[in-house]
Amino acid sequence: MKNIGIYLAYGPDQVLSGEGLGRLLGFLLKGLLSKKEYNITIACPEWGKSEIVKLFADMNIRPDQVKFLTTKGIPLWVKLYRHKKGTDRDENKITYIFKVIARNISSLLHDLIVEISSLRAGFFTYLFFFIICVLAVFLSPILIIIAFLALALKKMIPLFKRIAHLAVKVGNYFLKINADYSLYDEFRERELKALANVMNRHEDIKVWLSPLVTWPEIKYIKRNVVTVVPDIVFYDFPTMYLSDVGNARTLKNILETIKYSKHLITYSEYVKMNHLLKHLHIDDNNVSVIPHGYISNLDFLDEHDIIKSSKVILDQYFNKIRKDYFMMVEKVDYKEQESENRKESENRKESENRKESENRKESENRKESEKEPSFADKLLHLRLENLQYLCSYDINSCHYIIYPTQNRPNKNLSSLIKAMDIVIHKHEKDIKLILTTSVDSIVSMGLYDLILEKNLQHHILFFERVSSKVLAALNAKATCSVNTTIFEGGFPFSFSEAYSVGTPSILSRISLVEEVVTEKNLSECMLFDPYNPEDIAQKIIYAVDNADQLFDMEDVIHKKLVSRTWEDVADDYFNVLNKYA
Repeated sequence: MKNIGIYLAYGPDQVLSGEGLGRLLGFLLKGLLSKKEYNITIACPEWGKSEIVKLFADMNIRPDQVKFLTTKGIPLWVKLYRHKKGTDRDENKITYIFKVIARNISSLLHDLIVEISSLRAGFFTYLFFFIICVLAVFLSPILIIIAFLALALKKMIPLFKRIAHLAVKVGNYFLKINADYSLYDEFRERELKALANVMNRHEDIKVWLSPLVTWPEIKYIKRNVVTVVPDIVFYDFPTMYLSDVGNARTLKNILETIKYSKHLITYSEYVKMNHLLKHLHIDDNNVSVIPHGYISNLDFLDEHDIIKSSKVILDQYFNKIRKDYFMMVEKVDYKEQESENRKESENRKESENRKESENRKESENRKESEKEPSFADKLLHLRLENLQYLCSYDINSCHYIIYPTQNRPNKNLSSLIKAMDIVIHKHEKDIKLILTTSVDSIVSMGLYDLILEKNLQHHILFFERVSSKVLAALNAKATCSVNTTIFEGGFPFSFSEAYSVGTPSILSRISLVEEVVTEKNLSECMLFDPYNPEDIAQKIIYAVDNADQLFDMEDVIHKKLVSRTWEDVADDYFNVLNKYA
């Protein structure tokens, strides 16, 4: 067997399923495992193992097919960090538990009274009553104490909440991610150092593969490390990225990781030549180019009946969406009711100064109405509105285009939103746009404001971090796939994801795409200027009106790409790793 070690140093809040890099890792692993001759070992902190197992489930990989090396247990700081970051925790859990207990006790007492009242008078009846009375006498002090404790605890809950809020503020200060130096970094580095010690004890693995270039902790690994560099997009768009402190810090980590890497792998000649050789002056012999394999979504659908299997998957997904929506509405309604009850209590206490209070509230309300809605308010509103619309949306009878992507500056979503405005309001096309990016990033990067400004909130729909199966079904049912990126580390794999299930694509006219799409007639039909919303809009309209014709024309691209399998990619990776074993 040929041993291959893969080093994964993702942070405790990293999500792999539904992310492009996570799916690429999954396809590489499937390629390696299909060869039967490779023995795969994955080294990761214990905190990351569950997320990797989720990725395996999404990609139809059995966890028992690989060996895991992890640290011992999950540190306390990670549990606190996840608690601080968690958004699905019920802050009223104690209140809820008390209500459930009280409801059950009430139900038991009700049933007991009914049963006793139904008994016939006799010796055993009187004996039963006597035992109940004796128990009541002895248990009443305990019940009174429990009642007092429950009342005291209820009174203390607001104090506990204030203490917890203060603790979170302190935690935010120490665990902030964007600081140049923080306890988060020190804790994380210590855990990865412990992981490296575990790895160093396994002499059967002579070289490790690191699929990301942002983990400088590889310096603690005593074996050679070959690192994959998807891209260093900062060099192409410095003003777009490096003005952000977090991105500047990421670049620092990239440079340090490269320093400690024995060899580097890129997906394309462009990244090798323009990022590594030109900017960092890396020796040409120290960089290998290994392009992606052909990514087919047929693995997740029934290839004999793509449309029917897609419908089944999407029907199941929409049932889940409806449940999520109703749960979210109940949670919002509960919080609003709690807020109203609190306000009523405050109003009663301030009844003596009612007039002054009303004047003050009127002034505060006026100021509040003038305020810009907060990030949390915008996020909640967008999520609720999106889910509410999807609950009544019949995806099987509507036309839509899809852009499977996360929201990063180079993905160029603002140009696509402007193009959709032209398509819908100027050309009056009844078409939706589906995005798989997180709603949080749409709000934080100001794109929600743009969507509202263009009145597109019911034309742009969000399917956040969908599984590979759902993504395959969405691609199969789409009229067209669109990709407005202004930079990629390799040829956009959204093309093969769509084409493999019968859907054509339109793409940005960038150098990596033009290297593959060399036919002039095809280029004029499917490529657009990513900086020109009008051009994007025209290509969308053409693709929607001529989907079958465009799909047939794109067969020439499909033939160029389909011959490269992930088994080929796996062999290429092994050959590079074997040189440094």
